[in-house]
Amino acid sequence: MDSIVEPTMRGLAGEGIHYQGFLYIGLMLTAAGPKVLEFNCRLGDPEAQAIVARMDFDLAQMLAEVAAGILEPAGLKWKSGASACVVLTSGGYPGKFLSGKKIAGLTDAGRVNGVQVFHAGTLQQGESIVTNAAESWV
Repeated sequence: MDSIVEPTMRGLAGEGIHYQGFLYIGLMLTAAGPKVLEFNCRLGDPEAQAIVARMDFDLAQMLAEVAAGILEPAGLKWKSGASACVVLTSGGYPGKFLSGKKIAGLTDAGRVNGVQVFHAGTLQQGESIVTNAAESWV
């Protein structure tokens, strides 16, 4: 917060930019401290999955208040605890990646208390979930 988020917000304000909306800051932790990988002005996937899981407020109502310029951040309540998003990819990603590879452990992971499993770029084949590359993705 001290080294990246707050200086960013001060910089925007210093440029006369009144920013309202999502500002996702992708970070990488290094031995020299956090480094910015990217800024996104959207609620992205898969990052949104970890954030939305902790929301204890109505997302649609919050978005309407942001759009109207009346959001009171103090009214946003968050569920206690932590949230993490783990991304696994098939070999070759982000280029042409391997399709049809069986993904194991999804059902077992979903049985862990408090765990929610989401997946994308997958296909159900019988009882199995496999990696799937749609032609538009390759």
